Amino acid sequence: MKLIIDTQHKENYGAHAWDGKGECPQYWKFKGGSTYVVENVSISSAMSVKDIVREIRPLIESNDEGFQEYILDWGLHDNDEVTWDKWEAPWFLKKEDDKWKASRKPTHWTVPVEESYTMLAEGGRENYGYVELGEVA
Repeated sequence: MKLIIDTQHKENYGAHAWDGKGECPQYWKFKGGSTYVVENVSISSAMSVKDIVREIRPLIESNDEGFQEYILDWGLHDNDEVTWDKWEAPWFLKKEDDKWKASRKPTHWTVPVEESYTMLAEGGRENYGYVELGEVA
């Protein structure tokens, strides 16, 4: 089984011209979202699916004056099931050395690449990088 988490992004267009004084103008727009996938989830493991979501949530969700990302929904799916469109590039999550790592192969680059980073609180990223995978066919 795999766990799929779908999020919503919102951007506050009022924050772009804000001078940082007083209250930030509020003009929020929905800006799509992201898909996060945790593969090979065992429903009989000591860590339940809810525990995994509880652990990942603070690494995904963020909320400041200009941007928000929050979890809309999550669920278990068969390993071979694809719940996203082919033009989307979900983030695949894996826990290594007590840290969650994210990687994906975006479809919008002119040369195929794989992006990766270590997840930090509130959507923060550490060790972000990408590797070119070769020529476009």
